[in-house]
Amino acid sequence: KRKIVVYSYRCIGPSVLSSCSLLSLQRYSSRKYMIIQQGLRNVESLSDSVTVIMSDVSDFSNYILINDEVLSIVKSEDPETLNQDSRLWKNHTSIGMLEDMMELKGYIKTIAIYPENKVNPYFRSIDTTTYVQTIGEVQPTAFYQQAIEKRGMTSWGFVPKQDNDVYVGSRTDKIVLYREIFDLTKTKPLAYLVLGISAETMTDLCANYLFDDSEGILLLSNDGRVLISQG
Repeated sequence: KRKIVVYSYRCIGPSVLSSCSLLSLQRYSSRKYMIIQQGLRNVESLSDSVTVIMSDVSDFSNYILINDEVLSIVKSEDPETLNQDSRLWKNHTSIGMLEDMMELKGYIKTIAIYPENKVNPYFRSIDTTTYVQTIGEVQPTAFYQQAIEKRGMTSWGFVPKQDNDVYVGSRTDKIVLYREIFDLTKTKPLAYLVLGISAETMTDLCANYLFDDSEGILLLSNDGRVLISQG
C-alpha cells in the first residue's frame, strides 16, 4: 500500500501542478489580452477626440484659404490704399464670423494672417496673446520656412509661452497650425497663416486617458514632432 500511495502521488502530483500552472498562464494571458484591448480602445477614443479638435482648426484655415474676400486683399497690388482703412479686415471680409466661432469653441485662441504684399496683418486673440507684428519679422523663422517649403500644406507645432518666433507675449503654451496661402499655380506665396490653440486643451484631454503611473501619451505632428508629452 505504501508503494502504491507514493507512486500515485508522484504521478498525480506533477499533473496537478502542471494543470494549475497552465490555468494561471491562461488567466494571465487573458488578463493581459483584456488590458491590451482596453488600451487600444482608449487610444482610438483619444485619437477621435484629438481629430475633432484639429479638424476644427484645419477647417478654420481652409475657410480663410478659399475666402474670396481674403484672397482679394492678399492679392492686391495697392497695399497703400488698403492700409488707409484701419478696420480693413472687418470692413471688407467676413472674418467676424470666425471670431464669433472662436468665442464659441473656446480652445482656438489666436488667428494671424500675414499678407506677403505688405498689407497690414490681421490679428485676433481671445487670451491677450500678442503676435509678432510684421511679415518681415516672421519670414526668418523655422515655421515660416517650413510653410513655404510645403506649398500650402498644413503643419503643426508646439510653441512654449517663452518662445518669441510666433508670439511676443503669450501666457500659455500653444499648439499652432501654420501654412502658407499660395496662388493657384502654387508658385507665388500670398499670405502666411497661423492659428493657435491652448496646449492645455490637449494636455487635459490626454490626462483623461492615463490610468496608471506607468502609462504615457505622446501626441505627434504629421511630420513626427512632439506636440504633447504626458505621463
